[in-house]
Parts: sequence; C-alpha cells; structure tokens
Amino acid sequence: MKHLYTALACLMICSSAATAGTRFAARRAAQRHTIAKEATNPDLIWRPASQTDFLYMDGEWLELGTTTFSYDERGNATLQDIEDEDGNYRIATTFDQYNQPLERIETASEDGTVWANESRTVYTYDPILHSYYTERAAYDWADDSWVKNYKCETNVITRDGGKIVEIVKSLPMTGEDLVPAYKLLWNYNESTGQADAMTYYVNNYTNSVIDWEVYDDTEYRNIVWEATDGQMAEASISDYLEGANRISRADVYYEGVIDGHLFVTYTADGGYTVRDTYADPDKAGVVVVKAITDANGSYTITETEYFDEDGEYSEEPTGQYVSTVTFNEKGDLVSEEVTETYDGITELVDGIKYEYTYDAAGHISQYVMSQYNYDDAEYAPAEKATFGEYKSFAGIEDVAVDADAPATYYDLQGRAVANPAPGRLYIKRQGNKATKVVL
Repeated sequence: MKHLYTALACLMICSSAATAGTRFAARRAAQRHTIAKEATNPDLIWRPASQTDFLYMDGEWLELGTTTFSYDERGNATLQDIEDEDGNYRIATTFDQYNQPLERIETASEDGTVWANESRTVYTYDPILHSYYTERAAYDWADDSWVKNYKCETNVITRDGGKIVEIVKSLPMTGEDLVPAYKLLWNYNESTGQADAMTYYVNNYTNSVIDWEVYDDTEYRNIVWEATDGQMAEASISDYLEGANRISRADVYYEGVIDGHLFVTYTADGGYTVRDTYADPDKAGVVVVKAITDANGSYTITETEYFDEDGEYSEEPTGQYVSTVTFNEKGDLVSEEVTETYDGITELVDGIKYEYTYDAAGHISQYVMSQYNYDDAEYAPAEKATFGEYKSFAGIEDVAVDADAPATYYDLQGRAVANPAPGRLYIKRQGNKATKVVL
C-alpha cells in the first residue's frame, strides 16, 4: 500500500505538530482578513474602517501597527494604509466584477508623504472559474522600472466540450523564463461524459529538456463521481470531497500497478467518510470521517490508521488524529484543536482559540488569539486585533443571473456547502450573480 506514504498523505489531518502549526498559521491569516460581519439586512455587508494588530511578547502586548481601509461600493478593500514603527506602507488593489483582485501595488514611505514603489502583481482569471487565475505577473521596482520576479506563473487550461482536460503550470525554474513545471490531466469516459482518470505530473527538466514524470508515482483511475461539473482544477484528490466536484470512488495505481481504492460516502449536512484501502478493498488502511457537530458549521475530522510501521494491514487501529473546529452562532472561529492517539495515549498536539468582543451592532471590535504550546501543555496569548467603526456596503451585484445555471451555496466564510440546511444564511452563486439567501 505504497500510496499511503505519498499522494494520500494529503488526506491526513496532520502528520506532526509541525504540520498542524503550518496549517494553523494559514488559517490565522485567513481569519485576520475575513472580519466581515453580516448585518440584520442580508443585502448589506460590513467592513471595519481600521485594524490595529498586536503581538504578545514578554508578558505584554506589543503594538505592530494600524491599517486603515478604503473600500469600493461592494466592500472590497481598494486601499490599505499601514502605519507601524518602521514606516508607512500602502497596498492599492483593483477588483473585477467577481471581486477578484486584478492588480495590487505596494508602496512605502518614511514620512507618509513621498511614496516609493516596491512591488506589483497583476492577475488574469479563467472565464469560467472566476477565482482561478491563469496568469500571475509579479514585479519588483528596480532601476525606475518594474522587473519581473520569481513569483510569476501561468496556468494554461485546455478544455474539450467545456470540460477541463489539462492544466499546465509554468514557473520561472531557470531565470526569468517560465517553464512548464506541473501538469494535471483528466481522461473522460465516452459513455458517461465524466472524468474517469486523473494523473498529475512534475517536470524534471533535465538539461533544459521537458521530462514529465508522474508525481509520487500515483494515479487515479476508474473514478466515479458523487457530483461533477467538469471544472476540476485542483491537483490533489483530497480536494474533491466538497464543493461541486465530489468523488464517490477511485482505484489507486502506484507505479502503474493497482495499489488500493478510495470509497467515499456523504451525509446530507456536508459530512463524509473516506475509506482508503489496500488492493484488497475489504482492508482499509486509513478511514477519514468529517462530521458536522452543530448548526454553526462546527465539525470534527477524525482520521484513523490501520497499518503498522512497515505499512502492513492491522485489524485494530494503530493511530488516530482528530481535528476539532468550532464556530460560534455568528460564524466566527472559536477554536481549532488537533489531538493524536498512539499506543493508547491521547494528547493535544496543537490548537488555537479566539475570544471576541462585539459592539452593540454585533460586529467584532476585538479578538484575542491564544496558541497552544506543546512543550508547556497550555495555551498562551499570541496575537490581538482591534477594529474601528464598521461601514455597510451593498455587497455583490454582478451582471444578470442566468436562471438556467446551477446554483452553488457558500457559508459566510466562503466555503462551499454541498447540502445547505434550511433556516441558515448562505451566499448563493448562480451564473454570474451572487446573493445572500436564507433557505
């Protein structure tokens, strides 16, 4: 079951406390930039006028700086003015009709009056997957001109009959020139019209010659879908457990030989169970269960291993990871904790907790984040942010909706919801229009 150590590692909640820490850092960054509260009127969105960040050091809060925001009529932050002890920084961003950034320019100033260019990023997006950029052109300011840097990339999508069959990612692997680096291929079944095989490649680029090699020697064949729209742009099979494209089963091939199977079942509230088996489908090496735990969208993801140190099947569990994510009734992240169980011992390996203060209108005026310290086995304050007065905006108003287009629902954190529950507030996207609805 060699694929357990390669491609299917992405199904794991975490493989160590260090992995969990990296994931938590990403979540913290996302949380910091999504402090947008819904008003009682669902046609309005709210944004803070300012945000002041603090870092907890040596028993006290160290102020890092204050960001003042300017927004367009849809609530997108078009201007961020950042002031800290090192100087002044400004981020100016323009957005397209789908609220995706088109251009971002960063400038700096020592006194807040004379501004010097620092960096610039320009995005081009796919006409169907509006949030998926097909080109990112990144520049640094040098010698009075914009010079491309290593952050440039292109993602060329090829479709057949409107469905994605290939995506080639090019990166500046040698100097400034973009070279094909990764390739995602989908094969479609002629009778069903659905993708039945997925292969991801990496370019070894030996002696300046393109040399495609199957990534981690792992491929997926005989794929069956719970749902699919043919717009699969992600390279990891674990990305197809939620949203418009959800797998039901697949055969796993390692070095061209069948090595295992994936079986996925879904619950009506958005949960799922993944059985990752050996070549014998009755022997599951890994079982992953996502369970929705309350009406706020809180959930647990439990991954149980059934293999020993040599990768041999075990009828009894040999290890388990549990990630517990909790939201409050306002949809704000309260905590996320990861525990692991080995040799009958369960311990907390990583975690974060948020404490919120709300103003009279229900908007966040302050949050304090605490980080779990594994060595001390306790939580300690880590960062804090306070927010200025909130302003209301009309929200997303795009071109006319296509009544025949399928509707996709998202929660207030922007996560796709496969089976929205009645009585809750969602963002409904249909065609080119997004609105807030209560089902």
